[in-house]
Amino acid sequence: MWIVILVAVIGGGLVIMGVLAALLLPAIQGAREAARRSSCKNNLKQIGLALHNYHETHGAFPPVHIADEQGTKLRGWRIAILPFLDQSPLYNRIDQHFGWDDPVNRHLDNIDLPAYTCPSAPDARSRITNYAGVSGPGTVFDSSLPVVRIRDITDGTSNTMMVGEVSASLGIPWAKPEDVDVSINPDLNSPRGFSSTHVGGSQFLLGDGAVRFISQNTVRETLRRLYLRNDGEIVGDF
Repeated sequence: MWIVILVAVIGGGLVIMGVLAALLLPAIQGAREAARRSSCKNNLKQIGLALHNYHETHGAFPPVHIADEQGTKLRGWRIAILPFLDQSPLYNRIDQHFGWDDPVNRHLDNIDLPAYTCPSAPDARSRITNYAGVSGPGTVFDSSLPVVRIRDITDGTSNTMMVGEVSASLGIPWAKPEDVDVSINPDLNSPRGFSSTHVGGSQFLLGDGAVRFISQNTVRETLRRLYLRNDGEIVGDF
């Protein structure tokens, strides 16, 4: 009899523990995602600070990419701001006369930079970035212009996006001069556009250095106004 009672008590305890675990698991997972999202936000803030320090030093933001005389893209803004991300030794090891994927710069293939990786991305892997510049005509990273300065952001730095999250499934190496052309891929969660594994939207770095979470339900017209730096249109609440 006592054995039966003991088994019943143990069995009941296991059931209770199972119920508690089932109730606590979503909370634990939510807390972990909140921490990862906060870390991702901090990455974008550090990138923003690096971009502004670059601007203060050079008088302009870095170009979206630098190309040779044949038009081949050699390197992009993510390499340009390395000295402002406490990565001067790495920057100095890059041969600026050759492209990011040239054999002389092959060592970049083995370097993982946490500042360029969102911890929430389950498919994130070494040397692949989760952050891309907002590029295209009229953006801060407009490839038709040599450089863009703060004074060129006439719509206001707090209303203009600079950098956003992209899925690691795009497979963009952090050293590669590749970004998101919003004139081609304007929507959030598009296959070749901005997207994230955060529930409900993606995080973006604005021109003033602030980071905002943008809902995946944001209409295309609002996104377009946020992408462009000088269209003269009022963005409104977002």
